[in-house]
Amino acid sequence: RQLAANASVAIGWSRRTCVITLSGKANWRQGTALQAAAAEAIAKDAKRTYLDLSKCEYLDSTLLGLILQHTGRLLLHGARLRIVSQFREMGIIDVLQFASAPPPTVEARAIAPAPADREQHARLLRAAHESLMEVSKKNRRKFGPAVALMREEEERKD
Repeated sequence: RQLAANASVAIGWSRRTCVITLSGKANWRQGTALQAAAAEAIAKDAKRTYLDLSKCEYLDSTLLGLILQHTGRLLLHGARLRIVSQFREMGIIDVLQFASAPPPTVEARAIAPAPADREQHARLLRAAHESLMEVSKKNRRKFGPAVALMREEEERKD
């Protein structure tokens, strides 16, 4: 619970530049909010979308997978050493785009995570980890059993 309590997702605009800010110790509970922010940037045809990680202390594997899913659309900025190490550990650092200059200053509004819809969260978790599994054998070994269980659970519900 403490991890979720201090984590947040916010979004702000400067003309056609979108700035998504991830703060605190972010985990899967912020996944729907991050997805909503990315969807808003796409829907509003952002010319450039920054993911500001300067206030982010930690990302769990779900958030790492979600960031990977948006490779090519996000310019990452301000990642602390711990987060850069997480990108490296997951084998995704070379596919991510890092901004050399800071994002513009924006007035941001918080985006709350979606209400706890168990099936939506399960799909988000599965898809995020499948993305990470595509990157390396190490990730396949690490996340494969959990993803297989998630798929079985989904099949039982269908």
